[in-house]
Amino acid sequence: MIALSKYNCIEINEEYDYKNIQQYTDQFPEEAEIFFKEILPFIIEQALKLPEYITTSIPVMRKYMNIALTFNKLQVLSLLANQFLCTFYEKTHEKYDTPQCSFFILLSSTTVNDSSVEKLRCIIHYFDKMRKRDLESLKSELITFQRISMDRNALPDWSNVKLDLCEFNIDDRKIEDCENMLQLSCGNSHIGGSVLINRCFIEEIRFAICPELFISMIFTQKLYYLESSIIKGIERFSNYIGCDDGFKYNGDYDDQTPIDESKKRATEVAAIDPHYYSASTYYDQYSKNEVLRELNKLYSGFKENNISSLKKGSYVATTHWGTINYNGDIELTSILQILAASVAGRKINYCKCICGGYKQLHNMNEFLDSLKKHNITTDKLYKFIRSYRHEVIINVSKSEPPECTLMEYILNRINHHYNHHNHHSHYHHNDNINNKNNNEINNSNNNQTNNDDNNTNKTEKKSTSDDNGIDNNIKGSENELGNYSNEDDNYYSDEDSKDSTCSSNEKDMYDTSYSNKEEEENGYNTNDGYNAEENDNKNKLVMGNEDDENEKNKGDINNYNNRNNISRNNEDGEKNTGDNEK
Repeated sequence: MIALSKYNCIEINEEYDYKNIQQYTDQFPEEAEIFFKEILPFIIEQALKLPEYITTSIPVMRKYMNIALTFNKLQVLSLLANQFLCTFYEKTHEKYDTPQCSFFILLSSTTVNDSSVEKLRCIIHYFDKMRKRDLESLKSELITFQRISMDRNALPDWSNVKLDLCEFNIDDRKIEDCENMLQLSCGNSHIGGSVLINRCFIEEIRFAICPELFISMIFTQKLYYLESSIIKGIERFSNYIGCDDGFKYNGDYDDQTPIDESKKRATEVAAIDPHYYSASTYYDQYSKNEVLRELNKLYSGFKENNISSLKKGSYVATTHWGTINYNGDIELTSILQILAASVAGRKINYCKCICGGYKQLHNMNEFLDSLKKHNITTDKLYKFIRSYRHEVIINVSKSEPPECTLMEYILNRINHHYNHHNHHSHYHHNDNINNKNNNEINNSNNNQTNNDDNNTNKTEKKSTSDDNGIDNNIKGSENELGNYSNEDDNYYSDEDSKDSTCSSNEKDMYDTSYSNKEEEENGYNTNDGYNAEENDNKNKLVMGNEDDENEKNKGDINNYNNRNNISRNNEDGEKNTGDNEK
């Protein structure tokens, strides 16, 4: 531990006291003995071999880039060994706006009785398992890390995209147990951002049981608006129980996930960061900007991508995304996931959440059945969220709950509309009977009959002009919603109007409070960004066995080296391109 501190020129203090290693030794002496005698020497050996395994520098996956990096499992092992030994310079993450990737904090104590020791046990188990494998065989198995940046012009027009709602299945399994599905990870905009500290929720648990995810922290910049990350090919190594302070390593997990034709395990994880709401900003999540922010984030991760081997229309395995420690409304976040999955052509598999709150959605299937029964499509459901904001949330003080939940509001609106519609149809039917009787009693009164027919036709027009029934009811009359325009734009509270510079097309209604601020702070114009198809090859670095691709991409990579240049090797005469930010 003293050597690590001297290497990184830091003092052993309250922040870096390495007490978690001491706590690990005290609590699990038998495991610790094997660690220091057998596992730690293996970690050191693999860390030192990084220049041999990776002969070119690693590019930073910068914001607004569509880029994919592929490593073989031996390279991942060496990178993770360097993270564990803290050989990456402590301040590098500040320069590149990446998460802190060295394990200083995880090795140290931040609070009493936290889960850090249990995370260490998971990571140490990973190294123990890898040292018993044939290292040469690890070269043939690949893992891909992909950054997705959506073009604003490719965003769905949420108020006008009219699609059927997707299937919704409630599952007693955990997300990581769902094979052949896109597995959603809810976490920090700095990927893995909280995994090194004492928190242990959905993202942190996934990193602990699948430690190969840790290396994404080395090269992935903060995820911004319209961005997400997909990781394909990771392996699970540990079982666990509990979450947060109750998280415990629970022995080995034998991952039998098959390896597909791309030489990757058929496990795909989508890292999508929700927005955090404090008690004072809780009701902001229903505003148009916030709803669009979350919808577009989810869509960026749910849509089909070129590294996936999942079948078209596959499920997204998810759970309480954006709730738990992000304080999102579970009904809102669930409906947003349904909307995003429906437009992306996927289905939702809602899994049991180890952190609780599972029973809150016991009536979701009944809710969706009612929506489908009344032909509620994606555009109408989106508009219901908007009208809930203007009819209910806008009248609630920050210290009070709303008079009804979002799902209750939507069901009430549907029932109100169809009760009104059926009542109107009943009188229309009676009018038709009366007209028929009048015709039989007095056939000579042709003028009156024609008038009656005209009135009947008018009534029929009115009855059928509801179009898709509920659509007009969503927009509302002036008595119900005020001047709520077809574009769903002109009915704003003063608060909404302040943040919104929106046209009638939803795809232009990106969250200005996020995206513009990000661009101003970083001096970046998204019009100069990367095009997925044109730049994918230019920005892709394949670090597996695909030598031709590796040679082709050498000239386009950037220099991201740790302090002792462990990842730099110019024996091939390669010229480093320098700082990727230039």
